[in-house]
Amino acid sequence: MAEELTLTTSSYSILSELQKLRLARQPLTVKLATDQEHSYTSYVVEANSDSLLIDHFTPKSGNQRVIPGKTLYIETNLRGSQYQFQCEHLAYPVDQSGFPCHQLRLPEALRYSEHRTNFRVPVRQDISPPISIITATGSKLSGSLENISLGGACLKHSTFSDIRQTSTSVACEIKFDNKNTLAVDAIICYQTPLKSQSGSRIGIQFQNLHSAIYRELHHQVMKLQRLQIRTGLSIVQALI
Repeated sequence: MAEELTLTTSSYSILSELQKLRLARQPLTVKLATDQEHSYTSYVVEANSDSLLIDHFTPKSGNQRVIPGKTLYIETNLRGSQYQFQCEHLAYPVDQSGFPCHQLRLPEALRYSEHRTNFRVPVRQDISPPISIITATGSKLSGSLENISLGGACLKHSTFSDIRQTSTSVACEIKFDNKNTLAVDAIICYQTPLKSQSGSRIGIQFQNLHSAIYRELHHQVMKLQRLQIRTGLSIVQALI
């Protein structure tokens, strides 16, 4: 199974991933920027919009004390996904349970790689089904479907307005043809500006797929997949 690397700078996405690590009580490997030879083991205690708390270090090797202002490099693995990020050390507070911990500045970026289980089907723009996402406030963005899998999709939108400032949970409508419009819930995973033209690329992950909707999605994705094979386009593994 192939592995793809994703870099997110979305504070919402970063917090979501850190919460996964906290709930799983996943061990973190921590290194100092000035001492890459020695590493320490810790755990996420709390993650919020202000800072990240990790447990007091249990040294794997070395005993160098961390000075506030230093940069820490953190790595871990959760269910096949590799995580890498760095944080500035801020202080030595005590958590709500009375245990000492390390307070870190929330990472500005988080890099992770994942083993993919769904196939992403690239869609030619001349046959691209129209796709729309509707925010909780009723704002609607329409675009063209760039690729799709059973886990999510990517669409191109003609302008760049950060939809995540309005809503990260959205409703999604994909009009595969005149008879079939699929409506699903989704979350915004990323939004990046297009390099060669105005507009943006928006990645979404499908949520709460009931059996009937999943079957219809599977049917439509398989149709697109067969079309790509017959027209000689490659199928690569899914980003989401």
